[in-house]
Amino acid sequence: MAWLTWRQHRLEGTIATTALALVGLLLLLTGLRAYSAFDAAGLDTCLSDGSHHCVLALDQFQERFASFTVLSGWLNLLPGLIGVLLAAPLVMDLDQGTYRLVWTQGISRSRWLWTQLGLLTASAVVAGLAISALFTWWRRPFDRIEGRMSPSVFDFQGIVPVAYVLFAIAVALAIGVATRRTAASLAGGFVVYVVVRLSVQQWVRPHYVSPVRATWTPRVREPAEVSHAWKLSGAIVGRDGHRVADPDALFRACGFNPKPSEATRCFREHGVFNTALYQPADRFWLFQAIEFALFVGIAAALAGGVVWWIRRRLA
Repeated sequence: MAWLTWRQHRLEGTIATTALALVGLLLLLTGLRAYSAFDAAGLDTCLSDGSHHCVLALDQFQERFASFTVLSGWLNLLPGLIGVLLAAPLVMDLDQGTYRLVWTQGISRSRWLWTQLGLLTASAVVAGLAISALFTWWRRPFDRIEGRMSPSVFDFQGIVPVAYVLFAIAVALAIGVATRRTAASLAGGFVVYVVVRLSVQQWVRPHYVSPVRATWTPRVREPAEVSHAWKLSGAIVGRDGHRVADPDALFRACGFNPKPSEATRCFREHGVFNTALYQPADRFWLFQAIEFALFVGIAAALAGGVVWWIRRRLA
């Protein structure tokens, strides 16, 4: 039974592996360039140095590789694509009715089902860990500068990629057993995956734990705990706690290029300061655990529904 299941899934597994390999090659080539540029500019020593030279060097490094970090956001689609690809053979089995032939060969529904789900789960774990390992290596120079809490960085590291692949598989299977239509299952599963992922990232994740607020003087480098955190919002506010309507007028009043001590005194006289609401970097693994549990829990509930449907309703 295990060999038969592998043969059913080998084409889609090969496609998923090829996709991962191509992404890995892209990350390897661009990552080597980033590592080389990071070392050549001596940014390792600049991470704890707030001098103008170091700030400028760090900004130049980030600007140089800005296109790569923007591109990485599109890789959010990868776990969903891999998930629906892995689910495709089982959905096709249901669509075409070939599962009936297997059941007549002395293989029970339960054995057939648990073998299929076991292979899918193992494949999801391998794919998710591969995504995490590749991206964590690639992002290391950027993570040392920016941290790894922000969206499109957090989503590819740690254990959450495994949960995303499992979730995509479960959604595709749930739609597949309900419709017995391969195209509807794969397209619908991918769309649902994208919608749920973005919804959680935008509206749910920021509230896993109450965010922290920080304040500092304008035109002064933001605190290290903010620069490595996931900044949810930020503004220049006045004594009343409300956003300053015209920051440029304030900067003109204090001079655009004053000495640091004069700038600090001027901003204090005007009673203004920078404020930011953020999720600290040290909550990375807490947020990973929460999001992993959330998506795996949804996937488990959907998988339970799939098992019940196949065992009780599928003829």
